[in-house]
Amino acid sequence: MNYFGFQLGREWKLSIAEILAIFPDSEILFSGSSVLILGNILKEDISTNFSKIGGTIKVF
Repeated sequence: MNYFGFQLGREWKLSIAEILAIFPDSEILFSGSSVLILGNILKEDISTNFSKIGGTIKVF
């Protein structure tokens, strides 16, 4: 399983909502006000959809 972390923007709740809308089948492993960690995402899906995630600063 692939794990990815998302550094969230200022409006972190909106950032989480955007990410979960784009990756609805992902598994939430950790959620906080600055970081969201998801599992069950393919690297190719991250590359394809990163430009659609406006409230995310960085993916790691």
